[in-house]
Amino acid sequence: VSCSFSPSNVTWTSTCNCAVNGTWNGTCSDGKTASLDITGCGTATLTIDAITQDVAFDRCYAIP
Repeated sequence: VSCSFSPSNVTWTSTCNCAVNGTWNGTCSDGKTASLDITGCGTATLTIDAITQDVAFDRCYAIP
């Protein structure tokens, strides 16, 4: 299964090396829909159909 994602209203700030807000919406080869809702610096919620999971990005960090 593969999914193709497109960004929507993804924003960055000077206090994080990753995006801190926005959504990546996707469609998958098995017909399911997916979204990655960025909730903060290095955190997001992944949803595939009705299943959600909080995730953390290990390469993101706050910039002092």
